[in-house]
Amino acid sequence: FYDFFGFELSGTACSALPLNDSIESQEKWKLILSHWDHWDKTHSLKHMVATEPVPHSLRNQVWGKFLHVDRLREEGKYEELLLNEDNYACKQIKLDLTRTFHTHELFRSIAGQQQLFRILKAYSFYNLEVGYCQGMSFVA
Repeated sequence: FYDFFGFELSGTACSALPLNDSIESQEKWKLILSHWDHWDKTHSLKHMVATEPVPHSLRNQVWGKFLHVDRLREEGKYEELLLNEDNYACKQIKLDLTRTFHTHELFRSIAGQQQLFRILKAYSFYNLEVGYCQGMSFVA
């Protein structure tokens, strides 16, 4: 059995984690998302996140906006980064994949590990100063 987030449940694990998905919070964040450019320039979004946690149901959209995923996707940057030949960082990533969230439903599969590999590879080429370091896969 797996919890809401995809982690395997043990006999003592608690599956009922509190999620901030109140209707009020969702509506507030939907408004922010619909006027993102205005909010980004006139309000402290970092302060907003600290004072009004992002509802679980909208996290993917909100963090995508913070990271400018749409812009990078339009530019084809992710695909471009994946075209680089594997390097030493890629060898390290492959070694670490099986140790990353080994109780998570997605990362138990080869397909899930390949998805994570591509993300980490792209980042290692995107930010050459940082590259890849052990444990980064938990953040990705």
